[in-house]
Amino acid sequence: MQLAHRHCYLLLLIFIVAISSGCMETRVKQSLLNEEPLLIDKEKARAIKTLIVFPKIDKNISNEELIYVAEALEASGRFKIISPNKFAQEAAKENFVIKGMTTSDRVSASKIIGEKLSADAVLFIKTKGFGYSANFASAFTTRVSNNGSNILIIREVHSGNIIWEQEQYVNMSVSGLKSPDSRKIIKTQHDPLIRNILHSF
Repeated sequence: MQLAHRHCYLLLLIFIVAISSGCMETRVKQSLLNEEPLLIDKEKARAIKTLIVFPKIDKNISNEELIYVAEALEASGRFKIISPNKFAQEAAKENFVIKGMTTSDRVSASKIIGEKLSADAVLFIKTKGFGYSANFASAFTTRVSNNGSNILIIREVHSGNIIWEQEQYVNMSVSGLKSPDSRKIIKTQHDPLIRNILHSF
């Protein structure tokens, strides 16, 4: 009987430690679809110094993701970054309404505001086919899966032409004893694309 009590106590202790440490398991499969995403020569690519990160245009992209990408590119030292918020402020001054813009509208707005802010190029982030599912297996366990593609496009401000384009397929599942850390998920998902941009330019 005493042995059984000790066994139960040990199991309870392991469970408490697991909860307090927030045991998480993340499985990610990623693949970049374009081997050569840069559509201009390296000399012209090196001339791109100031990059706008366009505001949110896709319901499956969060503002947190846009900010992460902008900050990571800025921190690399390769680009001067104009944030989505700064672009949105300038767009409002020019009476542009970002929500509901067509691709053509976005290119036109980027040209006007990009030239005003002395930007060389603009980065658009969108998705294709993402499907999120969350399963609360118990009061303590969460499983989240996420499948689809992130698509990043960089257009030259003056011409509006696409100068870099990459699509990344993502199949990710996260499970653990507490809610997933969204920042870590964003980092896992977007760092390969950020590295790809920096390698190209």
